[in-house]
Amino acid sequence: MKLKWRQSSPDRKIGLEKEEEAAMNKNGKRRGGEQSAERQPMLPLRGLARAALWDTVVISGLAFVEEEMEAERAGLCGPRYAHLTERQALRSGHVPSSLVMGGRRVKVERLRARSVDGHELSLPSWRAWSARDPLDKRAFEQMVLGVSTRRYARSLEALPDEFEVRGVGKSAVTERFVVGTQRRLSELMRRDLL
Repeated sequence: MKLKWRQSSPDRKIGLEKEEEAAMNKNGKRRGGEQSAERQPMLPLRGLARAALWDTVVISGLAFVEEEMEAERAGLCGPRYAHLTERQALRSGHVPSSLVMGGRRVKVERLRARSVDGHELSLPSWRAWSARDPLDKRAFEQMVLGVSTRRYARSLEALPDEFEVRGVGKSAVTERFVVGTQRRLSELMRRDLL
């Protein structure tokens, strides 16, 4: 459709707008019906993006944990499959364990190393990551906010299905709440009042 541009008057502009609108409606009907914003299904992009981001962060975070532990174990034992005569430690496989993630314990495989004389060596990153303090803190905060122990699991962000989770049952949460309360009370009692 060709539009002729002349000296425009308000009536002429309204006429051009109506022609353009009619042409757009005509094209829309040819494609399979009127295309209106009310009838188009909206994708829950915010929810999809949030879930994808959460999954990416969780999966890449656990991959980082594994890479970091392997790097520390390589520092203790040397490169994998290398025959070193001055070796101070040996690789000793892995053992099922768990780490705190998002208010619960998630099952992971902890890498092991042993000294040449057979003593278990702990990896520094594992000692830091496996501390239960964040879990106790999270349970305490949730209870103070009014979340019941039975509903604690529902108050947490969902993890991808492939993760095995524990520590979200009412008895585990109650125990952490009691421990957190006792710790905070003992800290308060040790404070100087002045």
